[in-house]
Amino acid sequence: MSQKTIDVRSYPPYERHRIILEEFERLKPGESFLIINDHEPVHLFHAMVHRDDFDIDAYYTQEVEEGKWIALLKKKEIKASEAIFITIDK
Repeated sequence: MSQKTIDVRSYPPYERHRIILEEFERLKPGESFLIINDHEPVHLFHAMVHRDDFDIDAYYTQEVEEGKWIALLKKKEIKASEAIFITIDK
């Protein structure tokens, strides 16, 4: 099975995060996809790092040629022990 790849370079910059996040939402835990972008996706990484289901250990990015960056995004399963529960005293 080949790795799913989304090339966002042809989309306007203001649409790219939405497209990538929508694709990430469709992933099942353990699945991943590659994005191709025209710059290092630093802002995307900073947005993803706050998600409990983003597998930061699997994240990978590299400039493969000038103006062509690839990044791997993987979804992880959230275990009950990793979930944050907040209780409110009445």
